[in-house]
Amino acid sequence: MKVEITGRNMEITPAIRTHVQKKLGKFTRVLGDDVNFHVIIGVEKERQNVEILLKSRSLELIGKGASNDLYNSVMLAIEKLERQALKQKEKMVDGKRHKGREKSVAEETDTDEPVT
Repeated sequence: MKVEITGRNMEITPAIRTHVQKKLGKFTRVLGDDVNFHVIIGVEKERQNVEILLKSRSLELIGKGASNDLYNSVMLAIEKLERQALKQKEKMVDGKRHKGREKSVAEETDTDEPVT
């Protein structure tokens, strides 16, 4: 897991860096260790904007969060990414299951027909 954090109009403190890395750690359980993140944290007036780009071998996802609290913005972006990642993983697993069923159904219909 590689995490790159960029600050726009603000400085990234070690506390922010450790909080983000800790929260992003759960994605390795879902998507494996080959995951790269680019976290962009920006301040516009009183809004704290967080954008997280997730890149893995099979996925590219983006999660955005904005609120008055930086840690809340990070959580909003991570929740959006988590929903997207779980949905994509479910699609991949279901696709593999359906392909296996189609092959087994096709084989069963071929063997049931009498040979003349």
